[in-house]
Amino acid sequence: MAYDFPPYISVGAQRPYYWYRYFKEFGIDPVVVSRQWNNNYSGADQYVAEGYSDEDVVKKTNFGQLIKAPYKPNIANRLYLKYGDKNFRFLRKIISGYYEIMQWHYPIGPKMGVYKTAREYLSTNKVDIIVASGDPYILFKYASKLSSKFKIPWIADYRDPWITKSSGHSLALYLKKQVDYHNERRFLKNATCITTVSEYFRDLIKTNLPDKNFVIIPNGFDSEQMQSALKVQQDADFLTICLIGRIYKYYPVELVFSAFDSFIQKHPDFRFKLIGLSGENISDTLLKKYPAVFKKTISMPALPSAGVMEELAKSHALLLFNMYSIIGTKIYDYIAIKRKILLCFSDEPEANKLRENYFSSETESYSDQNAQEKLIREKDSGIIVKNKEHLLEVLNELYKEFFETGQIECHSKDISEYSRKAQTEKLADLIHKLLENNNNLRR
Repeated sequence: MAYDFPPYISVGAQRPYYWYRYFKEFGIDPVVVSRQWNNNYSGADQYVAEGYSDEDVVKKTNFGQLIKAPYKPNIANRLYLKYGDKNFRFLRKIISGYYEIMQWHYPIGPKMGVYKTAREYLSTNKVDIIVASGDPYILFKYASKLSSKFKIPWIADYRDPWITKSSGHSLALYLKKQVDYHNERRFLKNATCITTVSEYFRDLIKTNLPDKNFVIIPNGFDSEQMQSALKVQQDADFLTICLIGRIYKYYPVELVFSAFDSFIQKHPDFRFKLIGLSGENISDTLLKKYPAVFKKTISMPALPSAGVMEELAKSHALLLFNMYSIIGTKIYDYIAIKRKILLCFSDEPEANKLRENYFSSETESYSDQNAQEKLIREKDSGIIVKNKEHLLEVLNELYKEFFETGQIECHSKDISEYSRKAQTEKLADLIHKLLENNNNLRR
């Protein structure tokens, strides 16, 4: 069960997709139950747009079977699609909040279609195990109910922790957190196993589920797409630095922009490329505070994985913000594409203040706070940038190499153990072991 799944473009959709793509090679026949994603829309609109059929759409491929459940947007989503994001915001929040709360108690909400489709399939087909990939975490409730009804073991896969430290101390946030704690304990009670992407996430989830068995299945990169992307040449006209993904409040973006601004004064043949950014609106910051950087910035929407790989390959260096104990997903693509990573920052006072104010971490006392840095050093794939001044020095060094040779060399070591196929094999091995143990218990 996977809510995010292609053709919807998101990092979350990649994890279950590659399981579906490679499971058969490891002795598992996958049936994916997801929702219908309407390709007439994109981005936020696609997330809430109505599906393309009132019936389940079933497709059999060489990799397995796909079942796409109908999707009906709720009233809040329909208001958004018709009148845009700026209208009826308060009303939409009330309606969305109602469904977010009541879906845990009653069979309602726009995600209910996935449960109904899975239940119908299981009523007439034999399945050995259920894997639910969250978020949305309501899938864990659905998987728990299906497991109990049909006597099928299930795995809860956390792409992110359900519960983290929230900024702010309002009563509403406190109550929501308590409800989430209760729901997590309640619906994970009958889970056979929990998988997640890192030790840090395991530690965070384990605080509420201390008795559960955890297995780490990291994210990774598409080795097949990477082979094609590695043939793409770096940009010959501009020194190009690329950033993909989401922007969080604890990212020291303005420090980086300030360094770029100083660098551009001497070296105008520079480009900053942004791909699929979400979160903080940095375009406004660039335009108001750093207009010179804004003029050198190219913004692109979220792209399919192959398109992202090509744009990374065209770049000379890849910007990576320090996420401390979180390893993230993009770092695997960054290392595999063999373009120099600039990790910002390891010891910058202003960045440390942002971390204290906004970084969600409740396990700093026993989790690795330098996960990205260690992987970059292990694979010899980039530069650990200490602070803003060091970043400016690095930019000047990169420019000198670019001016003299027309490219920036990077000799990252082999990272094949983090390919999506290798990680799928880990999950397949886990499933085979769980089923074998389950069969032994029945005997």
